[in-house]
Amino acid sequence: MDIKVKISQQNKKEKATIQNDSLYKEKVKALLQRTKEQFPQTEMNGFRNIWIIKPSGLSRGRGIKCADDLDDILNRVKSGANQFIIQKYIENPLIINKRKVF
Repeated sequence: MDIKVKISQQNKKEKATIQNDSLYKEKVKALLQRTKEQFPQTEMNGFRNIWIIKPSGLSRGRGIKCADDLDDILNRVKSGANQFIIQKYIENPLIINKRKVF
């Protein structure tokens, strides 16, 4: 099935319209639903991520914090004398033989 796009100008801006868009909307909705089923963290991508803040000089989980706001992360990092490692929290990691695989 070919996608036919109509491009028009309104208020000095180009606007693209897909002809028969209702057919594509249903296909896209179905694809997004399958993606959510396969990758539960899909909704977390973008602005809703949780980040782990680890001070680089400590061990045994000391000083580890979690945050979901960039300002909060920057304030925590600026307030300490340590260097930090920031990593995205993986909600549903790949596990093989009872071990996380990265």
